[in-house]
Amino acid sequence: MQVRRDFLQTQVVLFVAMHAAHLEEMLPFRLLGGQLGRSMAAARFKRNDNDTGEKTRHRNCEAPEPFVHVCNANTFQHLRLSYPILPALPGYPIMRAAGADRDDARPLRSVLRYAGGMILPTLSEIEEAQSVVYRQMPPTPQYSWPLINQRLGTETWIKHENHTPVGAFKLRGALVYLEWLKRTQPDLAGVVAATRGNHGQGVGMAARLFGLKAVIVVPHGNSHEKNCAMQSQGVELIEHGNDFQESLEFARELAKERSFAMVDSFHERLVMGTATYALEFFKVAPPLDVVFVPIGLGSSICGAAAARNALGLTTEIVGVVAAASPSYALSFSQRIIVEAPATTRIADGLACRIPNAFAMEIIWKNVSRIVEVSENEIVAAMRAYYQDTHNVAEGAAASALAATIKERSNLKGLRVGIVFSGGNVDASVFAQVLSGGFTS
Repeated sequence: MQVRRDFLQTQVVLFVAMHAAHLEEMLPFRLLGGQLGRSMAAARFKRNDNDTGEKTRHRNCEAPEPFVHVCNANTFQHLRLSYPILPALPGYPIMRAAGADRDDARPLRSVLRYAGGMILPTLSEIEEAQSVVYRQMPPTPQYSWPLINQRLGTETWIKHENHTPVGAFKLRGALVYLEWLKRTQPDLAGVVAATRGNHGQGVGMAARLFGLKAVIVVPHGNSHEKNCAMQSQGVELIEHGNDFQESLEFARELAKERSFAMVDSFHERLVMGTATYALEFFKVAPPLDVVFVPIGLGSSICGAAAARNALGLTTEIVGVVAAASPSYALSFSQRIIVEAPATTRIADGLACRIPNAFAMEIIWKNVSRIVEVSENEIVAAMRAYYQDTHNVAEGAAASALAATIKERSNLKGLRVGIVFSGGNVDASVFAQVLSGGFTS
């Protein structure tokens, strides 16, 4: 049946009013159609009358296929109060790319977090986020390096997010997110996050600054030096799972068990935080024709889009992924959420098996294309960064430079921006990179 937006809004408000004592319960719906986004005028759904409606207290609106849950009031705490309270009814099926099926693969889930899709932050919201960030760190620099310009054959500006106190851009979003959590939930005791490293370092430092306990879940075989850096912030480090997705699912259960807040790697507060570096970049550098941004789970590139849009610029935004972790590139080209193996060895920050649907919605609308770069191209870019700037780049950070090198024949005469997202690479790995001994 056809459901109008105002009718949906009325129904949810009535549901919240009628069930105030049970706000953490969720209503199951069988998904027949719909569209993820702010416009839900033609959304169609059907109540599954045969379902028993098993109750769950999970913070995230998850349900085994083929069901989708309407987000409850507990999840609404992740939304700005200015958002209309609407059910999220995304209509994006998830498909597996070749090689994604594994014997131990868990059923795919539709994880809903935002009512009708996430709205990018405004200029005033980004500036407010900057006031939070700048209490703990100064703006990072952006430089035009002559040797990089010579290598690419055009004027290039590098945004050095490797110069934050944790060596990566992730601190910005963590500060904004945890400041908001602490302000809106003053009795909150702790937070949980899943990470391959940089997100965990940001959450760990922010938690320490705001007096919260932080529990960080990493997959087995995670970077030793990133693990040590997180533990130095006072976090409780737990190893679980064979990849980020398995760590993430475990972390969500752990947050529920301990009654801690789950700090996902994609959230509107994280995007507000990442937008602060992009706002610096667009304001300080000369007008940029195109900016290349690495994509892990999407907060960085969405922040870049938010800042560009807030300033009314026409700068082209290009995403970059590892060819060995192509889920975002496949999802972008096919306009559907595609699960794909994340087997990159050099760019762990880009190792995402299942894209975030809300990040993809923003990427589809705001990013012109996504470039895939090979392991060898990333390694070559890591060496180039060191040779040309004497900055140490982790693989994920070097991917954006790798993409510009790959496309340099098409960039002649353009002023190019490159996001240097972080420099946290293990010494042993970087030694192999410099010596030419790293093999994919």
